[in-house]
Amino acid sequence: MRIVEKLLFGIGGLLALVLLFVCICHFNPELSGMVGESINVRAEENIVEEEPVEEETQAVVVVVPEDNGIVRDYSKEQYVVPEIEDLSIPREMLDRSCYIPVDNTGVWVEDTFVEDNYKRVGYGETGEGLTFDEEMYPYYHMLSDTGKALYRQIYANSKALTKYFVPVEVVNSQQLKNAFMAVVNDHPELFWVATEYGYQYTTSGQVAEIIMIYNELANNLEQRAAELETAAEELVKGSEKYLTKYAKEVYVHDTLMKNIEYDSKAAWNQTAYSALVNGETVCAGYARAFQYVMQKLGIPCYFCTGYAGESHAWNIIKLEDEYYNVDVTWNDTDPNTHLYFNGSDKDYRTTHIRQELSVYLPACNGQEYRMLIKEPVEQKPQEKPPVVYTLSDYGYTYKDVIDNIDDYYKDCFNQMIDKNSNTITFRNVVTDETLWKEICEEYADGSYESWCIERILSEKHKDSCDINVVGEKLQEGCYVIKHTVTFD
Repeated sequence: MRIVEKLLFGIGGLLALVLLFVCICHFNPELSGMVGESINVRAEENIVEEEPVEEETQAVVVVVPEDNGIVRDYSKEQYVVPEIEDLSIPREMLDRSCYIPVDNTGVWVEDTFVEDNYKRVGYGETGEGLTFDEEMYPYYHMLSDTGKALYRQIYANSKALTKYFVPVEVVNSQQLKNAFMAVVNDHPELFWVATEYGYQYTTSGQVAEIIMIYNELANNLEQRAAELETAAEELVKGSEKYLTKYAKEVYVHDTLMKNIEYDSKAAWNQTAYSALVNGETVCAGYARAFQYVMQKLGIPCYFCTGYAGESHAWNIIKLEDEYYNVDVTWNDTDPNTHLYFNGSDKDYRTTHIRQELSVYLPACNGQEYRMLIKEPVEQKPQEKPPVVYTLSDYGYTYKDVIDNIDDYYKDCFNQMIDKNSNTITFRNVVTDETLWKEICEEYADGSYESWCIERILSEKHKDSCDINVVGEKLQEGCYVIKHTVTFD
């Protein structure tokens, strides 16, 4: 009982203290706030904050290639780049270049832009399935498989006039530049494609989008393409009278010089269109026009770029498994020359230096047509084989064929005696070449006179006559002998 009593007294005392504290706080509110703050601080000190749990995500790693996408073919003889200090440019050629190298403008974008842009823009035309002959389109075959895929895509989208598209392969900016350059160098027929383009790239260096730039000729492309084709076909047709590839080359080269004026202010002067249709251009236009026509003739001809006092363009042509440099621009002077026609790399070493992708074109060491102008040989119309007639074509049968010389003279006499004109024509047919030669010998030594002519002159009361005899071999092996006798 005493324990219970003590417990009750303790609880009662605690309640009395609580009631006393409540009364004090009622009459002194500041003390209440201080106690509350103290309790909160102690509570916060005892709170253990839990670190947030992050969701595990799989990062997508895009490996951007570091190479330039070029595969050099070492099976061919390589071009040796001359030293620039060895150049000695003729003064009159210093202002005859104006080639504009391929240029681009890149804009950085967030990495997330790549996937979003693919959904928005897409690949456009992929060019899948396109093939390009190595002999005619060497720049395509300089590229790696990745570069070739991008080349096909750029080519196909250029044909379709697609302006924006995402690369079909993961590529860096240098691979894009080389693929774009390869397309415009291989294809002079893409005259509406500017020699510049835009692109977007990410922090990793991946090209996120390609932006094509087309010149004004794209606005009426069908008509412009027809105009270019007509002008090129005129040169192709004009070359048909020449037999060899070399003669055709000379004809096209000289005709271009005749038809084109060098003009640094010419419209679209980096295109074959400016040269072939407008007749006004700079070095790039000359070179692309020459390339385009020679391609149409099936003769490998390449667009070559480099330095010749300033950025310059010329051609490399293949004749009979040998390569030569051709600079139509530098030959189109007043008067025209052939100083830079079919030169070797040795001939060009002090005036021209290849640059960029053109260094991978075959070396020019040809000799057969080097610096040599031969008069083009005009192709003569093919002569038709002579027609060989038969006995029936002349109205004969085998029973009409004469088999000895005596019967031949008798037949001649009978045919002449029956005609009264001063000029008598007749014919007969003998068995073979042996008898025909015997008759020819008789006429040659004059024996025919005693056999036939003296008698016919006496009968016709004539003093003399001229006789012309022509033999013609028939299909049966017989000879028709045609005679023309003129009496005085």
